[in-house]
Amino acid sequence: MAEKRESMKGKGADIFLGDKAEGKEGKEESEDKEEEDNSDVEENKNSIKLDGEVEKEKAGFYLQENITEELEYVWFKTRSITGKKVSKSDIVNLALKKLIEEFHEDPEDNFLANQWKS
Repeated sequence: MAEKRESMKGKGADIFLGDKAEGKEGKEESEDKEEEDNSDVEENKNSIKLDGEVEKEKAGFYLQENITEELEYVWFKTRSITGKKVSKSDIVNLALKKLIEEFHEDPEDNFLANQWKS
């Protein structure tokens, strides 16, 4: 009688990614990656740019429905006024950049901090 083959259940990542599958990296490798990641954060903390040289990172946030609708409107109008291919991400990045710059100018008294003061 033929031997039963080993179950493949739960091994999808191992099959396709090999040693790179989650939890398979060596502890030293993951520590090195963590140090690299932290150094990037430290370097970029105060230097926010909106040019093609900066890597973008996908981020998911929940927005109020009316904010999403306004973003759509601003995006559409900006594209039609400027004639340039502006993305919603560009608009959000620019708005957050301005908010963060204002925050760094005066962390105690700025638009963001004043939203939650009593």
